[in-house]
Amino acid sequence: MIVMGHGILEIVLLVLLIAGFADFMNNKKLLSVVGLFGGLYLLWMAFSVLKDLPNMRMEFDFIHNRRGGLVWAGIVTSLANPYWILWWATIGLGYVLVSMKHGYTGVIIFFVGHILADLMWYSVVSSLIAKGKKMLSVGVYRGMVAACAGMLMLFGVMFSVWGIRHIVGLA
Repeated sequence: MIVMGHGILEIVLLVLLIAGFADFMNNKKLLSVVGLFGGLYLLWMAFSVLKDLPNMRMEFDFIHNRRGGLVWAGIVTSLANPYWILWWATIGLGYVLVSMKHGYTGVIIFFVGHILADLMWYSVVSSLIAKGKKMLSVGVYRGMVAACAGMLMLFGVMFSVWGIRHIVGLA
């Protein structure tokens, strides 16, 4: 369901790219602002995770009770990821342009292949989590979450600095 949310967002973006949104997405100033605010958002997420770390348990049912459920979580998670926007503004846009040479059939084949690759990847990840959580203690789980929060901080700083450097013209 999370991949479905991710896919819904990506199909909307794909339609926008085909309709001419590509030039807007590839704007350096836009990417700089996305980098800055995406980085700040990642930092906020990291600090929120660290703040909640002492109360974390290995129960993953909470998301079903949130508004929108797992599909909405896939949309929000994709939008919150600065890499997602940068990937689509660079690599993804290149794939779309190549696939457009083959008409709508090429675009559809690209999109279906892309979503199936996402589904396969996230199926492997979720299977490993489902099997692995039985082998993890709460302490090890919290350590892994803390390490992920540390990585979020690192990426948040990197994106923010990159965005600021490009906004002020230092890069």
